[in-house]
Amino acid sequence: MKCSINKESVTDEEVRKKMLAHPGIVHRGHGGGLHNKMEYTTLKSVPIPQPTPYQDVNIFLNLLLSNIQSILGDHFIGLYLGGSLALGDFNPHRSDIDFVAVTVDELSPEMIAGLQAMHTSLWATGIKWARRLDGSYVSQQLFRHWTADHEACPFVEGDTFTVTTQGSAVIQRHIIYQYGVAVAGPSPRRLLDPVDLDELRRALQDMLEIGWRPLLDDPAWVRQSQMQPFAILTICRTLYTLEHGVVASKPVAARWCQQAIGQQWTELIEWALDWPHDTESSHLAARTTRHDNQIRAIPARCDRMVR
Repeated sequence: MKCSINKESVTDEEVRKKMLAHPGIVHRGHGGGLHNKMEYTTLKSVPIPQPTPYQDVNIFLNLLLSNIQSILGDHFIGLYLGGSLALGDFNPHRSDIDFVAVTVDELSPEMIAGLQAMHTSLWATGIKWARRLDGSYVSQQLFRHWTADHEACPFVEGDTFTVTTQGSAVIQRHIIYQYGVAVAGPSPRRLLDPVDLDELRRALQDMLEIGWRPLLDDPAWVRQSQMQPFAILTICRTLYTLEHGVVASKPVAARWCQQAIGQQWTELIEWALDWPHDTESSHLAARTTRHDNQIRAIPARCDRMVR
């Protein structure tokens, strides 16, 4: 997939210099595990692909891809983008890079350790995209019909690297099948089964009940200012999908929710849409405190829409 470059999103040359100076220490073999001698993978080894309209994102994705390939070797099948980069509502100021790397089979403990070391090294660069990664490493067998009940897989989110199940697996599978961007590898439709409407709706209802309800019932979690807009917009998208049977961008889903679920929610949703990434101020703190009770009421409002 080739895209025109969004000139306004291009970072300065310092980004390239930092990435080349801190490329991540990985094995450049063919899936045989880490050797005692480690080598650097740099941007010089592979031409920079252009899977997105954002040049700084593409530079970072090339770095990530080359490091993943160096660690996994012949175990690597493809790297795919989901989330906002696939759906078209990516916001450089607040969005993450959602990805799935597909592997031939289950990874050995040694390769998992290599991936963890690589992500730790990328985080240490200080480059913002290294700190806004949300991705999983999934074998092709699991990926074919990936669900929340499948075996645990390596998962990175920010500076956290774990081996865990993925509660949003069905939603991610649907987004990547329908809209996914291939950074490397075959078309995702060759690797995935489509998600039918009943499966998608069941998965979304489970996410609301099992994933979101406990969080929104927790006052301490609700008061985290950065969590509030994410929760509001994600639930707007969930409600939109339950109603329409398709996944829309968060802004589209949020505008629909403003019309569909009542005027008393309009200001809250508007605030979530306008909320800037990583902004802290007394004004923001006052507004998040004022919205606490309304946000904690979301589960009950969801119940009335879903049932």
